[in-house]
Amino acid sequence: MKLSMIVLLGAVSVLLITGSDSVAQQDRADRALMAAFQQRFELLDANKDGKVTRQEYVDFHCKRAEARFDGVDKDKKGYVTREEAKELVQETSDKMKDVRKQWQEKRQQQLEKQQQQLEKQQQQQ
Repeated sequence: MKLSMIVLLGAVSVLLITGSDSVAQQDRADRALMAAFQQRFELLDANKDGKVTRQEYVDFHCKRAEARFDGVDKDKKGYVTREEAKELVQETSDKMKDVRKQWQEKRQQQLEKQQQQLEKQQQQQ
């Protein structure tokens, strides 16, 4: 899985977790967000001096843009056809559908677990 997808999934996870009222979950979300920030900063800081210069920022994003272009330009002709771009959009859409489905399944499991805990508490009273 590409690093950008991992960071994206981490960010989505953080957003989903922060919807909870639980202090523990909020704390985990804060830590996850900080970890994602640290990871991103380290990627940008090419010479590892603790600072991100304009040039490091531009170089990083240029390299990523070139890699993305190369990934879309499947026949390596140096240009992207409408069909290649359309395929990329479809692939991205499919990935996001998978992520959404996984999140929904996990959320359903959490809701079922909460329901079971509530029922257990009610039985104990």
